[in-house]
Amino acid sequence: PGATITPSRAATTERAPGSVTAQWAPWGWRWDASELPLQVVYNPSDAPAGFTGADAAGALATWSNVPGSSFAFAYSGETSLTTSMDVTGPDGVNVIAWKHIDCNPGCVLGVTTKSFTSHEADIVLNTNPKANLGTGANGTVDTTSVLVHEAGHLLGLEHSCPIFGPCSDAEIEAVMFYAYGGALRQPGPDDIDGLTLLYPALPGSGVIGDALPALTVSLESGWNLVTMPTGQVAPLVNGLSCVDAVYSLGGAGWSTWIRGLPAPLQTLTTTEPGSAVWVYSSAACAASIQP
Repeated sequence: PGATITPSRAATTERAPGSVTAQWAPWGWRWDASELPLQVVYNPSDAPAGFTGADAAGALATWSNVPGSSFAFAYSGETSLTTSMDVTGPDGVNVIAWKHIDCNPGCVLGVTTKSFTSHEADIVLNTNPKANLGTGANGTVDTTSVLVHEAGHLLGLEHSCPIFGPCSDAEIEAVMFYAYGGALRQPGPDDIDGLTLLYPALPGSGVIGDALPALTVSLESGWNLVTMPTGQVAPLVNGLSCVDAVYSLGGAGWSTWIRGLPAPLQTLTTTEPGSAVWVYSSAACAASIQP
């Protein structure tokens, strides 16, 4: 399933206390350090007037060299290759290209498709006139903003909050918010929190130790879908007294950490880099945790 951004111009969300929230939840995709900087090529065929390879490179660059993160894209120029992941499968190249996507019943502006087996991902931008992609002028959708969003999916981020909410103000203001609401070409604090958690700065990069920002985990009463820092579960939740249980779904099924359960019976003892977990909270609480 490819990740999308919807064409809604004025997205509205309902906030429901105690409902599920998702804080920059990754979609199960993380590039290895040996694959960085991540090479991506761009096929300009059928692009709208005014959108160039330089614009594509600029959209990718917004995710590179972010303080506290080791992630970087490497724009590798233009190509005649088209996306393969949505048709024939992996071809070994990460491609951004333009294709017609049906707009019935509604339009998607872009789709990112990935392969777990080959570590490859492609981005398709919609040429359908109903999608109205352009430079953002004269009422058109800002393609650069759409590509910044899709590049966030390509590096491993999911939407900042569930479709139709509930969504916090920070999640609505994130470039990874699920609905297009106008030009937004730079990752926001919520996006950067996710990026630095998935790809923390490497030793010797100049941003290590205490230079990494503390991660604030905010929970509502009930179920929460959040990304926790990597490490032992018990110490991580010590500062979150409202947490009753943590659930994680992996290849072998569900693993759990339950407060008060003897250690030998806990099946979830550590969190993996970038993994999202379900947290059941008996009340609302928040804590800052150093990654």
